[in-house]
Amino acid sequence: DYLYEDDYKITISMATDFLSVLPANINIRMMLIRALALERNIKSIEIMKKINNMDVYNHQKLSILSDIYYGFGMYDYCLGLYKKSLDEDFNLHTAIMYTHTLDKLGKTNDALKFALDITIRYPENSYGYYLSSQLYLKKNNIEVAFDLIKTAISIRNNIKYQLQLGLCYEKINDWEKAFEIYTSILNEKKYYIGVYVHMIEILLEEKKDADQAKTLAETLVNIDTKNPYSYYLLANAYYELGIRNDILNTDKIHYLKSSKMFYQNAVYRTIYGKDTELRYIIKEKIRLLDKRIYEMERRK
Repeated sequence: DYLYEDDYKITISMATDFLSVLPANINIRMMLIRALALERNIKSIEIMKKINNMDVYNHQKLSILSDIYYGFGMYDYCLGLYKKSLDEDFNLHTAIMYTHTLDKLGKTNDALKFALDITIRYPENSYGYYLSSQLYLKKNNIEVAFDLIKTAISIRNNIKYQLQLGLCYEKINDWEKAFEIYTSILNEKKYYIGVYVHMIEILLEEKKDADQAKTLAETLVNIDTKNPYSYYLLANAYYELGIRNDILNTDKIHYLKSSKMFYQNAVYRTIYGKDTELRYIIKEKIRLLDKRIYEMERRK
């Protein structure tokens, strides 16, 4: 289950512990290989070289090889391998990964068809319903997406499914309910990055609470230090609160570049269209940011 929740580090840790007790167990070894591959761990490259010597069925080798390609974003390569593995032996893990690959390649209808097939073949497994809910939500079929995620939660409730439920509420503009769900998730898992992003967006765009958005965004950039969008959200909150100097007095290149992106967008917002004075101020901010970015990149 941890493998499907993208919590690969937990899978790697648990599998490593089990192998210390059961070193010959091929199923545990395969789980470790899959987790390393999907985490894009460089060790998976070495594993790829040894797959042909592993004492496992051919469809298992194909599936593991596909996981390695998937982990490194080579979706065109792994799609055919997953399909070939499924033709030899239909199993839950490969079916889930095949569905994810179809979705990554933009084949949403095919992915949805396969996800629904998983719910039929494995009705007691929650992930098929969760995956189907995601795909229905992508197609804006919100009612069905709601039903499916509620079914998944009834089988096995976890944070990832709760996040999907929150996204469903966002789709029907029930910001209060979505925010309530996200808050409960953070109470359980303090550093869930995706939840911070959704909460900050709601605070800025719907609840108009820039002060609380600022507090959450400052936490976010401390735990998600390399994601420009995190800094963009913080720049947005600062701007709404009238805090200008904090954006310029930072040594974080990601912050500067994403702040520049925010101000560039601001220039073209309709609200600023007729305000030539504010337009000048924003363009001056961009000029100063360009200067700071240039100076910092020269020092690298």
